[in-house]
Amino acid sequence: MPFLAQLLTALTLLVAGLIKAVSHMTVISTLSIPTCLGNSQTIALNVSFWERAHCWGCYAALTGAVWLTILSVLALPRYRARLIRAK
Repeated sequence: MPFLAQLLTALTLLVAGLIKAVSHMTVISTLSIPTCLGNSQTIALNVSFWERAHCWGCYAALTGAVWLTILSVLALPRYRARLIRAK
């Protein structure tokens, strides 16, 4: 896979994972159950912040971050050589 395609894929994973994780963590922690008479019962869900944060977004963001780190380490010698030649 070309370098630019890998870079864009890793960035997409990172951004999509962060968006999903943040949206999952900021969801309202109440459950509204409709009753037979047209009313609704609201139940508070007592779940800690870290238990709500557990979703696929964290894994996608971590994968994107690791992939970007690997790409930057692999690209460093190529750009360093280009900078030395430019001087």
